[in-house]
Amino acid sequence: MKKKLLDLLAKKRGIVDRMRQADAAGDQTAFDAALAENTTVDAEIARVKAIMDAEENVPADPEGVPTGGTDPPAAEPVNSRECVHAFAECIRAQARGQRAAFESNADVLRRAMAAENAGAMTEGVEADGGLLVPQDIQTRINELRRSLVPLSDLFAVENVSFLSGSRVVDTAPNKGFTKIDEMAEIPQDDKPAFRKIAYKVEDYALILPVSNDLLRDTDEALLAYISRWLAKKQIITENNLLVTKLAALDSFDQVLGLKLTEKAVSLRKTQAAPAAGGFTVVCEDGGEDPQVEALIRARADAKKAKNFAEADRIRDELKAQGVEITDVPGGVRWKRA
Repeated sequence: MKKKLLDLLAKKRGIVDRMRQADAAGDQTAFDAALAENTTVDAEIARVKAIMDAEENVPADPEGVPTGGTDPPAAEPVNSRECVHAFAECIRAQARGQRAAFESNADVLRRAMAAENAGAMTEGVEADGGLLVPQDIQTRINELRRSLVPLSDLFAVENVSFLSGSRVVDTAPNKGFTKIDEMAEIPQDDKPAFRKIAYKVEDYALILPVSNDLLRDTDEALLAYISRWLAKKQIITENNLLVTKLAALDSFDQVLGLKLTEKAVSLRKTQAAPAAGGFTVVCEDGGEDPQVEALIRARADAKKAKNFAEADRIRDELKAQGVEITDVPGGVRWKRA
């Protein structure tokens, strides 16, 4: 019941958000529809609360007297390590076709994450077999994403609570302040304007092959590999989509001479197909320099051979050329100072 109440409260927050947007846009039809939905949800919330209050007042069974029925649910995990282990076991069970083991560990995840992820954007029900990624793993993926070069940093990103809908946003002003003399009358300038932007969340997926050796490895090694792969795949997918958007700015870009589109295309080529477990060299400025890349790869080879003195010498040589390098998972990012 607590999970259901949390879901209803999350749903209500989304409805209230839509009511605010409809009110700002002056859309009375949308406002009335959201208001009617809110009334229905309020009734459901009241019914669930009444059931929970009634359950709290039910006297406990006398000690030693069997209660019959199903066994009480197992205690929820008390730490994230148990959740991470259950998630890794789900991956192993799914790869080996062990349905019973998958369901057992999936149940651990669902119970442990019910409160933490209440109101998260999901589709379907638990019976569909879907699992939310434990927070520790999601945090690791996000950190790996930041170590790459996401083009999403060049865009305004809006978080949403529903799989489809719209947002009312104010349009950007098209001119700056007007210069005036002291005590002069202030002229009428831009007026705030708003427009509705529709959105729809789309699904993307992949099948990730995992070797038997990796399945037999530790939870940390298994999830580190999957986290790296998912982070790279996510950035590549986002960047490919955003390059298309950037192409629409090409004429604007050429006028300003920023070369944003050129850098984006270069970045897409660099990240398009990194070999699994390979070494990737990415120029943050979007350019290419074979000589610099050769030195960076020579430094990587020296580090791999534990020749750290040679690796340090190459770093110093690059620094003398005005090249700054940053070691990231799976490769190196570099730019000119």
